Amino acid sequence: MDFFRRFTFLFCAPAFAAEALEGHRLNEITIAIERLGFQVIRARRIEDAEMAVQTDAAIGCMVVDWGKKGLEGKTADLINLMRRRGLEMPIVMLVRRKRFEDIPVEVLDYIDGYIFLAEETPEFIAKNLVSRLKQYAETLKTPFFGALVDYAEQGNQLWTCPGHNGGVFYNRSPIGRIFVEHLGEAVFRDDLDNSVLELGDLLVHEGPALRAASAGGSSIAASTNSSCCMPRLRRSIRCSPRSMSARR
Repeated sequence: MDFFRRFTFLFCAPAFAAEALEGHRLNEITIAIERLGFQVIRARRIEDAEMAVQTDAAIGCMVVDWGKKGLEGKTADLINLMRRRGLEMPIVMLVRRKRFEDIPVEVLDYIDGYIFLAEETPEFIAKNLVSRLKQYAETLKTPFFGALVDYAEQGNQLWTCPGHNGGVFYNRSPIGRIFVEHLGEAVFRDDLDNSVLELGDLLVHEGPALRAASAGGSSIAASTNSSCCMPRLRRSIRCSPRSMSARR
């Protein structure tokens, strides 16, 4: 599964009745998004949307209507809840053009866009929303893990580690099959070594490995960070002639 397809859309538009024309166009947008391969969660009430935001970290884009009560309504509270929790997912507002001027500036600062249902086709709106979700998903990729996910999604076949071929050989025995199902295929697909140059080299520190070490060091205000090299370093120390003679 593509990285960005692991994220879903949350729609909450109780002000747009399903039997009305606006509700019908909104339904066409969700259908168009699903045709592009994304899951859409539909919340009938703001309270349902709040529960989804608090319990589902897979939400990658929220579309919510402004409602009729403005700041006194629940939509503003939902937006504030998301931003207070530090969620940076894009928030897109469904609003009628005649009510757009009623949205306070402080609320506009928290949202990433707005939709006028009567002014664009459902297919175009769906593509625009998917583009916003993809941009958000890209920001979540850490240097090394993001590169690893991208490499795995290319479907490369490798024979460099014991877990090669995605664990297919384990599936040839009953307990091996359970082993793969328990851990997941990705564990075996991602069982790589430093011969995969696209992921950098853990020994000399370059590429994504170097960027990951730099990001890790900056996050803890460290001048150097060699944590991803330590396992190999420890193995090399244990197996070096000097360490062997010291044991003797």
